[in-house]
Amino acid sequence: MRKKINGRYELISGHRRRHAAVRAGLTQVPAIIKDLDDEAATVLMVDANIQREEILPSERAKSLKMKMDALAKQKADGRLLGNKKREIVGEDAGLSGRQVQRYINLNNLTPELLDKVDDKRLAMNIALEIANLRLDVQTWINAYLDMNGAVSIDSIRRIKEVDDSEGITQDVADYILNEQNYKAKVRKLTLSEKKLNSYFTPDYSIKDIEAVVLQLLDEWKWSQEGAANE
Repeated sequence: MRKKINGRYELISGHRRRHAAVRAGLTQVPAIIKDLDDEAATVLMVDANIQREEILPSERAKSLKMKMDALAKQKADGRLLGNKKREIVGEDAGLSGRQVQRYINLNNLTPELLDKVDDKRLAMNIALEIANLRLDVQTWINAYLDMNGAVSIDSIRRIKEVDDSEGITQDVADYILNEQNYKAKVRKLTLSEKKLNSYFTPDYSIKDIEAVVLQLLDEWKWSQEGAANE
């Protein structure tokens, strides 16, 4: 808690404990009053917030960004020499500097896409690729996700490449998303030579083997259709 200029007090951390005390009917709770400027108060508040066991990616992203901005203003902090703010923030949060930057980059997403990350409908690695795109392009991708449920990371990278080189329209973006999703859904079956040799003698060519396999598949399909009609 700190005293503000207007004489009132501001709770910096302990909001959940205060809420629990109110629900328990308590009218007084112990508090520690500290003389803090805005930046120090922000750092303390973020440190308390990110220690929660359950915290959404969007909450962590916003909190880490707030702390980064606050530390940037704290000229007196000797640890900031060498521009190592990410590492300092990461050390205090149990994250590497690279992880800190990844979370901070999530703040570049539209609110709708960030909600999908929180709900685990959008994987973090794909979300970070989308965060590199313009907001209008992100809006198109969000609409595509609402209709189709998923996008591939290769399609997002391809959209970024096209947009950087010549600009991209929604029609082209949708075409890339559909093309990549189609490729992702194509089923592939590979039979090893060892398996084939257990059924076919060496005098069978690949074309002969393919003909036999297709014939057997046709017979299997007819048997399945006959069983379904009985």
